[in-house]
Amino acid sequence: MSVERRTYYRRHLPHYQPEDARYHVVFRLVGSLPWSAIERLKIERNLARQEARQRPGGMRRVLEQKIREMYFRKFDELLDGGSCGPTWLQLPSVAAIVKEAIHFRSGTLYDLLAYTIMPNHVHLVIAVGRPDWSSYTQKTGATMPKGGDRTSLTRKASEPYVLTKVLENLKWYTALQCNKVLGRTGQFWEHESYDHVIREGRLEATIRYVLKNPVSAGLVPRELEWQWSFCRPGILDTSV
Repeated sequence: MSVERRTYYRRHLPHYQPEDARYHVVFRLVGSLPWSAIERLKIERNLARQEARQRPGGMRRVLEQKIREMYFRKFDELLDGGSCGPTWLQLPSVAAIVKEAIHFRSGTLYDLLAYTIMPNHVHLVIAVGRPDWSSYTQKTGATMPKGGDRTSLTRKASEPYVLTKVLENLKWYTALQCNKVLGRTGQFWEHESYDHVIREGRLEATIRYVLKNPVSAGLVPRELEWQWSFCRPGILDTSV
């Protein structure tokens, strides 16, 4: 299998997942956006990509990266202003489950840098190398595996698209536990997440964007007042 096939695939969205990279990920509740809005954004993105392909190689790659980032932010703005679909994550009992699960996996499946839990979606900034599934299963224990049994985790550890497998684990467990709290069954998260590699020199700007999300959505006047956000100490330049 070629390197490109191991790191890039397309479902409804393109996913480029090299090893040892830092990612900005957004995953959302099922039904949190109408298909009409998603399709409109996809059409706009595809038209922009067609224009970018007419440019010379180096310029084309830069434009395509900017298009991905622009699409990512437009999608996020739709989520922030969305009036359709569930907002289960605004319940403290549900948000607390997601918060605990995100922190629990840090140090084994990824290196946690920042996150913000919004009412209908989650922003996650992580560094992913080679997840230590063995330590993770020992950490969870056989009687309370957080994200699947040991056999399935061992199988997944050898598969490509490492970020996708890590997110599947996180979303599987949180969906199960959140549904218990809500007294419901069925799909909790949308299956596909939005992810992109954070470019060199863009980590601090990305984290500031993530932390500012509740302010931009009108939920709090200042970033530090949102209880469902986190940033690893020492990453941001506090003088800015």
